[in-house]
Amino acid sequence: MEHIKVENDLAKVLYTISDREKEKLDESCKRLLSFKSVLAWILKTCVKEFHACSIQEIEQKYIIGTPVISRQALHQDEIIRDDTMQEVQGEGASRIAGAHNEDESILEGTVTFDVKFDVYSPLREGEAVTMIINIESQGDFYPGYPIVKRGIYYGGRLISSQYGTVFTNSHYEKLEKVYTIWVCLNPPDYRKNTLNLYSFHETQMIGSFAEDDRNYDLITVAMICVGDEADENCTGLLRMLAVLLSSEMDVTEKKHRLEQEFGIEMTTEMEREATEMCDYSKMVEDRGIAKGLKQGVEQGILGSVRMLEEMHMSKEDIITKLEKTFRLSREEAKRYLA
Repeated sequence: MEHIKVENDLAKVLYTISDREKEKLDESCKRLLSFKSVLAWILKTCVKEFHACSIQEIEQKYIIGTPVISRQALHQDEIIRDDTMQEVQGEGASRIAGAHNEDESILEGTVTFDVKFDVYSPLREGEAVTMIINIESQGDFYPGYPIVKRGIYYGGRLISSQYGTVFTNSHYEKLEKVYTIWVCLNPPDYRKNTLNLYSFHETQMIGSFAEDDRNYDLITVAMICVGDEADENCTGLLRMLAVLLSSEMDVTEKKHRLEQEFGIEMTTEMEREATEMCDYSKMVEDRGIAKGLKQGVEQGILGSVRMLEEMHMSKEDIITKLEKTFRLSREEAKRYLA
């Protein structure tokens, strides 16, 4: 799995930190997304089977799985097996990370999923029908290929990996539907605060026969592109994720807003993860500015402006940052954005 740049407003320039620090940011983001209260919001919006359910119902009734925490790896020789996973003990444990997050194939290699778990389908209650959900956090929006194609590949692997576990021989009727949901943390401006779904649809070329969609509607890819709260499209799930993953907002405000606006109680464990993510993001920002200063005040200011612009920080916030960091007047700070 690729290291991801885990920040929404700050620290997009990760060349200033080590691989180990990147891993810590990566892990913090995945852990935040793996809490059931957060997953319930994602499922409510992205999974059509849950549109009519309440957030509380989804969290308490439909998410399946033993709450375990698994470190992730991409290559087969780096996989950390189940016996090294840390289980969250005790009543109220609320994090999901499926015990079988690796899909190994001799011919295709190993794919490791950030968060993977099962849910009951609310549309088929009484039949114990389950679906497979995969959540991926993606920092680099331009990794050298379209992310949606990677999502389709992941969906295919989630389907093929069911052979030998969900069904054997030719019992394809037992295939479970899969959703692979990508939370893009640093999309370009034209994609910010957007949510797109990609799935199979039937086209009746000749005649009017319609197949039961349960026989072909088996893969859905969702692309969630997180953006700025000021955008009018930043509502519901997008707004919740903007608050949860913000590196600008202090944890106290974040905790208050998540509880008051979204009904998400920030547990001690979640608060710790949020604090760690913000601390590392702040460290990257400070280190980037310090690096610019070493190159000379003038070049340092210009370099810092470019860095903050690449992090999609608003002009007003950049001006404020320059005033405080370089002790500039407001007019002097504005000159560097002209």
